[in-house]
Amino acid sequence: MEPITEDQLRGCVAETMKMEPAEIEVSEELYDQGMNSLQLVTVLTWLQEKGYDVSFADLAEDTRLTAWIELLDS
Repeated sequence: MEPITEDQLRGCVAETMKMEPAEIEVSEELYDQGMNSLQLVTVLTWLQEKGYDVSFADLAEDTRLTAWIELLDS
């Protein structure tokens, strides 16, 4: 499995939220930026298809991109 980059994850999140990648603040909660639970499931599915063993609870616990990158790197 190839490690995911912050830019790739930001791109997925931005596409899911119908935003530009530059509009996504990596250190701000995505729920505060307009993400909803269905969009989180979309990102979760994308990550699982890439081989990551993560759950909804893992991502929902802290919805900052910086936290997700740390989680995926562990």
